[in-house]
Amino acid sequence: MVFSQGLLDGFTAVKGDVSITGSYTYSYFKALYAGKKKKENIGKSTQNIGSIYAKYGLTSRLLLVGNLAYIKAERPKKSQKVSGLQDFSVALKFNTYKHNFKHSNLNIITALGATIPASDYEVDKFISIGNGAASANFTAGLHFKTNSGVFVTILDTYSVKGDADNDGVGEDYDVPNTNYIVGKFGYASSLIYLEGWIDYTNSIDGPDLGSEGYRSGGYSENEVDFTRIGVTAYKNIIPSLGVSIGYSTVIEGRNMADSTSFSIGLTTNL
Repeated sequence: MVFSQGLLDGFTAVKGDVSITGSYTYSYFKALYAGKKKKENIGKSTQNIGSIYAKYGLTSRLLLVGNLAYIKAERPKKSQKVSGLQDFSVALKFNTYKHNFKHSNLNIITALGATIPASDYEVDKFISIGNGAASANFTAGLHFKTNSGVFVTILDTYSVKGDADNDGVGEDYDVPNTNYIVGKFGYASSLIYLEGWIDYTNSIDGPDLGSEGYRSGGYSENEVDFTRIGVTAYKNIIPSLGVSIGYSTVIEGRNMADSTSFSIGLTTNL
């Protein structure tokens, strides 16, 4: 039940620029949504997440990005622990069209990406670190930015997912396709970056936890829907090095942990 805040942003690539970010996220939950019904006091579960995110400007309009995450999840009440590399994600983002206004500009963004499991992790555990499915990801969106640095970004990603391996008895898990929408509002300058965001993930189909169509351990097959809000701040320490902090929380969900996350990152610009 681990989800990140998205691989892409709305900003234009700079040819030849490389940046690498190492981040740590602590996430926890004490409640979850079984279907749309919230179950409280189920015991605290935690996730410690380390990730490496990199991007490279292939041209002034084409950006290559990638991310790899390692996750350690624990549920002390049930003496459950699981850890390992989660998924590797990569995408090519293209600034398809840019229109300049007098004091602002508008970019149309498209992207093509893929996600594959980076290890043979189990998907039939309550605290599994991922859904175990490879996916092809298609993104379109808009990015509006004023000359003063205020920006608004809207991105919509549709993910076509494959099956996840079933290590037990029965057929592989049919992981539903998902639609992911994120909206961001913030301020960006050479000194500081600030944003508030809201995202929404909607699985196209799938059973609810405990419903008639649910298979025991088949968490990857569930219809997972949720809405989150969050904030991010980034500040350069020196021109080639910066630090970021972030916070997010689930405000509504379906077959989803009611989680809250805190993160910190260090970015080097080459």
